Amino acid sequence: MTRRQNDKQEWDRTISLKLTKDSIKRNYIYIPSRYRNLFPPYKKEFLLETDVGTLSLYITSEKNLGYGLKVREDSEAGTKIYGEKKILGKWYEKHSEVKNGDTIIVKQIEPNKKYRLGIVRWLD
Repeated sequence: MTRRQNDKQEWDRTISLKLTKDSIKRNYIYIPSRYRNLFPPYKKEFLLETDVGTLSLYITSEKNLGYGLKVREDSEAGTKIYGEKKILGKWYEKHSEVKNGDTIIVKQIEPNKKYRLGIVRWLD
């Protein structure tokens, strides 16, 4: 494989995501449906390497949809990365500078098992 092919594969496994007020307040990361296939099935744990340690997380969705609607629990369901006891809160606490609209990157290290989280820092 050439270096160029290898670089393309690296970028194919790296996504940029925007933080929202709600995701910061409630300690989760929103995953748009176009990127959902890069993550494990609904509620299957995976590891996320961060600068506060390696966190055990999973994909979930809203618990209370209202209007009698039920949460989908098939393998493609879920749009949010969460962890037990708001474990992502540790990362958000360390990075209190992040705000609505900031960009983070998630890189797939090992499909459905391990990922790495980073913040995009723009130069002024």
